[in-house]
Amino acid sequence: MRKLIKAMKKPKQKSQRKPRPHVSRGKASPLVSVLPNLAQWCEGRPAIIRIFAKAIAVSPEEVTAGMNEIHRREFPDPCPVPDLERWHQCYSHQDIMIDYILRMMFNGDRQIVARVKGIYEAFRVLGAMPPDVIGAILFQMTDAQAHFAWYPAAYFWQDLENRVDRMIVEAEKPKGTPNKETRKLISEPEIRFFARVWAPCWFIHRMKPSELLEIAKNSDMAVAKPALLKLFRIDRSLPLVSPFKELMHRLESNKAKQHDYIQLTNALTAAPIAPAHLPQMKAFAAAPLLLLAKACKCKLTKNDIRKLYDAIARDRHGRNDLDDSDYDTYRKRMTRETALLKRYVDKVTGTNPSSQKSQ
Repeated sequence: MRKLIKAMKKPKQKSQRKPRPHVSRGKASPLVSVLPNLAQWCEGRPAIIRIFAKAIAVSPEEVTAGMNEIHRREFPDPCPVPDLERWHQCYSHQDIMIDYILRMMFNGDRQIVARVKGIYEAFRVLGAMPPDVIGAILFQMTDAQAHFAWYPAAYFWQDLENRVDRMIVEAEKPKGTPNKETRKLISEPEIRFFARVWAPCWFIHRMKPSELLEIAKNSDMAVAKPALLKLFRIDRSLPLVSPFKELMHRLESNKAKQHDYIQLTNALTAAPIAPAHLPQMKAFAAAPLLLLAKACKCKLTKNDIRKLYDAIARDRHGRNDLDDSDYDTYRKRMTRETALLKRYVDKVTGTNPSSQKSQ
């Protein structure tokens, strides 16, 4: 709990009692002039929902484009990377990779990087708490009740929201030449690993690379092979390192294992992932938002998510995102993705869904 409070604290200053935390309400967000329909959708919603909705909902188009670039192998392969050891460390040292990603996403803004990492650490602490305690803390950290909002948390969310709004506004501008810092970061192995390995593992296979790698190292080939096939398609450098280099040599030398060997070698030249589709990515992006709202005890329905994507589509393309005839299929996709993510969260946190129902 101490870590959670520390992550949310405002920088130290002279102690004095502050009035209500909503100090920026008089100044319109820059988002209003660029994405007015999105800004309107956010009105009246708790800060934690506004921030995550904006950050998540504007990304599916870029994520879909990125996944299809990977499908076509338009990203450079990792094999020519000079420091292959540093590349493969990304499987086990995820925090280092996240730091590089945040630096690139937020153009080197160290304050927002520190705040986002603070949220990440806070949620790790929250993950070990009982579900009812998590919900109570998250609800208190929102600005849903202006008279009772906890000031350090309200300041934290307010400052983060301002920075996220500026980041989204910058992202909506026509893409120019990346600055020197961004060009340098793009060439780093950690950034390339995220784009080439981590993103397809998570977005397509719903598993982290480290989880697939752990399964792939299983001594039972029947257990390991599905994970090996996925990883060999995505990361063609794996057969160059132990224990996969030795595994390939054993399979090649064993006539009884030729079928496995051929399957794995064919995986190295196959498309890394299937093509991605925008509705699929939008449903995937909606899942964490729906789960977060439920944990915060904030009302957010699938129809609200539809209106969110409609708002962004009107801002960007001058039309709604979906026709009524397409919504039923889309709603089912959101239901499926939310259930898959809930199952994953329960597994990671050690939560037993049946015990929750009985309480």
